[in-house]
Amino acid sequence: MKIIYIGSFRFPIYDAAASRVLNNARALRLYGHEVKFISWGGKYNNQDKSDDNRFYYDGFEYVISNDLDIKGSLWEKVKVHLLRGRNSLNLIENEVASSDILISYNAEYHFTRKLQKIARKNKKKYVNDITEWYSSNDLYLIDRLPNLLNMRCLQHRVKNKIVISRYLNEYYKNTNNIVLPPLCDGQEDKWIHENLKGIPESIKQFNGLRIIYAGNPGKKDSLHTVINVIQRLLDEGANIQFLILGMSKLNYLDKYSHFLDSQYINERIVFL
Repeated sequence: MKIIYIGSFRFPIYDAAASRVLNNARALRLYGHEVKFISWGGKYNNQDKSDDNRFYYDGFEYVISNDLDIKGSLWEKVKVHLLRGRNSLNLIENEVASSDILISYNAEYHFTRKLQKIARKNKKKYVNDITEWYSSNDLYLIDRLPNLLNMRCLQHRVKNKIVISRYLNEYYKNTNNIVLPPLCDGQEDKWIHENLKGIPESIKQFNGLRIIYAGNPGKKDSLHTVINVIQRLLDEGANIQFLILGMSKLNYLDKYSHFLDSQYINERIVFL
């Protein structure tokens, strides 16, 4: 079957959401399905360009709709926020006739409604891949009610879902779900230990308790709390190593140093 995977990720490799959908697509390909991405964000890589001016990453065609990371005035950003997914909806209208299934990634209320309508009109299957349930505290005021209606009401009416957790599977127990935790392809070079370059031997050879944080921390992540606790444990002689993957030490201190108990960071806390 031909599948269009669409949503608020930055394809091909620019955020965790892109990794999620890419590896889901690899699993679908193993079962003989063809997947094309319509990505709200990300950027095209010249090496991905084919002779017919299309873009392919790992054999998957992708199109970037530029519905994310809008630059401009405050009004332009608000307007784009209210009309999220508009560009991708225009693209999908041209693609839906040649597809069999539409999969959306974390589609919010209005986007789900529009995709349901498109799928129904064209007699296609619609699936929502759900990995998040945002707390109201994490959202703008204008998004809080739609978020509540989406998760507690509308998603119960989406018959087919990919869900990331057993909790979501149980919550939507009356629909047709498949539980897919975060996947990775162990054959990729980045997962092969022998291919690691530029990693200090002190990290490779460490034999104590290793803790890893991967990502670009925002205010809500409270990474400073973890650093403060681990720093205290290290001062008490604990054999711990804390690796932070995603931003430099300089960038972290520039943004969040005021949250830390001390400007001194133990050498066992390593930013990569």
